Amino acid sequence: MPITDLPATPAEYHPALKAAAEYLKAKGEEPSEFYVSDISKTKTTVVLPLWHKSAFELKERVVGNPGGKCRNLEYNMAQNKITGELFWQ
Repeated sequence: MPITDLPATPAEYHPALKAAAEYLKAKGEEPSEFYVSDISKTKTTVVLPLWHKSAFELKERVVGNPGGKCRNLEYNMAQNKITGELFWQ
């Protein structure tokens, strides 16, 4: 689901998704081009695996980071902000 489609996600993840959209905008990227799946959560962190739309445009399956823009964003619930960005390898 697109990270900007809040009604499609559980309300507990809305702050993390909003922070992710703002984080991407601040980097000059378009949040509506990213999709999230398999969100995970610990006591302090929400991990958002982000797929960029370019990954879906590839005609062949690619190992690692299809399209070069897929990544995980880590949202710290206590700090209410994105505190980590890990590009897929």
